[in-house]
Amino acid sequence: MLLLAALWGFAEATLCFIVPDVCLTLIALSDRRLALTASGVAVAAAVLGGGLMHEWGRRHPQSAVDAIDRVPGISPALIARVEHELRTRGWFPMLAGSILAVPYKIYAVKTGALGWGRAAFLTMSVFARAIRFVALVYLTSWISGALPAGPILFRQLCVLGVWTVVYVIYFRARRA
Repeated sequence: MLLLAALWGFAEATLCFIVPDVCLTLIALSDRRLALTASGVAVAAAVLGGGLMHEWGRRHPQSAVDAIDRVPGISPALIARVEHELRTRGWFPMLAGSILAVPYKIYAVKTGALGWGRAAFLTMSVFARAIRFVALVYLTSWISGALPAGPILFRQLCVLGVWTVVYVIYFRARRA
């Protein structure tokens, strides 16, 4: 499970579009401690992937932007909005974006392209990734514990159903 969390965290930070939250919430249904450990692993892997994207954005900003523009759910308008927010509000949008479902990889590429420091980016990345991962683990664990006892498969199917609905809404909103 930890390897899966690491691979998923890295992949989503780079060019994948399904968040590691899916894996983390499935783990949280039965083992909050393991899910929190997996969150830490996913954060570390995401920071590694984000660091690579930051460097790509710094060295080759146009090719990095072109690549993330091809990721489902990311548009030129969203990329431009993130850049504007970073320019006008500093690091705060990166933290807020984690909660507001703005893909982390955009912040990675754009902070690199803007020439923002790598160390500051990596530090902020830890907070931006951990906020949502840990919050969802606790929320899922709490909801799971509040439900009547039942088969874990049913709970897992419910979580996957919730994520399916989340992604349908997300992609419809991004298309609008």
